[in-house]
Amino acid sequence: MVDYYATSVLGVSDFCITPAYGFLFAAYGGLWFAGRWFALRHNMEGKGLIGLALTTGIAASFAFLLSSGSFYLLSGHFNDMTAAEYASRVVQYFSGYVSVTLLYVACAVAVQMAFNIIRNKSAYSPSDAA
Repeated sequence: MVDYYATSVLGVSDFCITPAYGFLFAAYGGLWFAGRWFALRHNMEGKGLIGLALTTGIAASFAFLLSSGSFYLLSGHFNDMTAAEYASRVVQYFSGYVSVTLLYVACAVAVQMAFNIIRNKSAYSPSDAA
């Protein structure tokens, strides 16, 4: 809805609105699925955090490759592009995409851990110390 509003009302370029746009639902759905899969099987301590980073990296890589690959294949803007040219263009954005995704997840983990610390401290009462 935001993209529709931006392109139809605000006059933002609709360069990215192509037949490949539907693949964004699959890409972000994959990220959501990976998060749900992880949440049901792991905790937020020690090895669980390493697993979260790995799961996030793999899911973000999948989402990036699906969204950018579908755009280059289906947008109609790059009909003469070779696979090597595609790879050279995409590689410059890949690490930034995955890094920002990892940063967002790290921020969410920090907020969740802070909330858990605050909640556990408020559950502790002075009578527990006696």
